Amino acid sequence: MIISNLKKEHLIPLRDALVELTLFVEKWQHLGRPDFIRYLIHYLKSMKDNIEICICVREDKGEGLRYLGTLLVRDWDLANDEYVGIPSCRLFEECQTELCLQYLILLNAVGSFFVPGTNLD
Repeated sequence: MIISNLKKEHLIPLRDALVELTLFVEKWQHLGRPDFIRYLIHYLKSMKDNIEICICVREDKGEGLRYLGTLLVRDWDLANDEYVGIPSCRLFEECQTELCLQYLILLNAVGSFFVPGTNLD
């Protein structure tokens, strides 16, 4: 997501994708390293909460939307930190292919909002 591409109509689908990913990670976190996974969950929930605040206070246009975009990009970058984020959170063993694929699909659903040059419309 490039900050200038973020639009009001992207907020609900992104929030829903974050909720789904967070619930999945929370459900299966006992299989991974809890010390790292809690950081990932923290950033995902922060992103969701910031979206909901923006919608509730009707700051989902103009300057408020640009600021939200800045916060979301910051938190997504932190969620992807190589030491305590997504790359370090091995939730599943190789033999748990179905769960790995579900996890990757959910990550992609959120991550697709943050790919530069992607047209989200």
